[in-house]
Amino acid sequence: MNLETIKNDDGIITRWPKKKEEKRAVLEYLITKFEPGKKYSEFEVNMILKRWHSFGDHALLRRELFDAFLLDRTPDCKWYEVHAECMPEAVSDSEPTREIAEQLLEQGVAKNPGPWREHSMAVAEAAEKIALAVNEKQGEERMNPDLAYVYGLLHDIGRQEGHTYIAHVYDGYHFLSGLGYRNAARICLTHSFNLQTTDDYIGKIDISDEKFAELKSLLEAVEFDDYDRLIQLLDSTCAADGTKNLEARMGDVKARYGYYPEAKWNKNFELKEYFEKLAGRDFYDMI
Repeated sequence: MNLETIKNDDGIITRWPKKKEEKRAVLEYLITKFEPGKKYSEFEVNMILKRWHSFGDHALLRRELFDAFLLDRTPDCKWYEVHAECMPEAVSDSEPTREIAEQLLEQGVAKNPGPWREHSMAVAEAAEKIALAVNEKQGEERMNPDLAYVYGLLHDIGRQEGHTYIAHVYDGYHFLSGLGYRNAARICLTHSFNLQTTDDYIGKIDISDEKFAELKSLLEAVEFDDYDRLIQLLDSTCAADGTKNLEARMGDVKARYGYYPEAKWNKNFELKEYFEKLAGRDFYDMI
């Protein structure tokens, strides 16, 4: 069944068809946006369905996926997963909108309230400002300000799982990957590692050896871009209390943990100089 008359150029389903065979084709397309073997909350299912249709009825699509035996759910409707016999294709590299990113953050904070909300918002706002400044200086859109904002907002989304250390990196990466947001997931993975190594991580390794090995392998495979570098810099700059001072925040981390690797410290100042050169402006004037 050809879906070209039902979805737009971005792959978004624009209408719910009337013919039975067309409905089935839509459902088989939508189930490919879910990761096999992963359990999804109803909120997560809704977010994925909202991302991939534009006619405003995610509840209908969720019910239809269940009724078509493509999506299973627990009796209390709290958890969903792809039906065992489904063989979906890989999820595409979609990007969350600002609205969805904000919803995901608020949902995460509701699960685990804490100052990471204010920190994430501060990073997002600063990232958008720097992206705009870079574009103005370069005379072209070198960075997408909306994406910079979204990546800043979601870089710590793994903290929704509780008060954790390196686990928030692992959890955030897999959470956003499961929603189909692979680029945003990459930022969750890279934001704590400006030298692309776990050797200088500041904090506890609170994941299993197997998960730690997976995280290291994923990190080694990444090729950093300016979004990775920007969020790394701002994660080390923006405090939850609104303070935006690189040296002060790193000093605070050093005081709390008793150390801050020199190479990691120096790399942050190198990133600061990098974006100042790109934007032709002082870092603190931009943010």
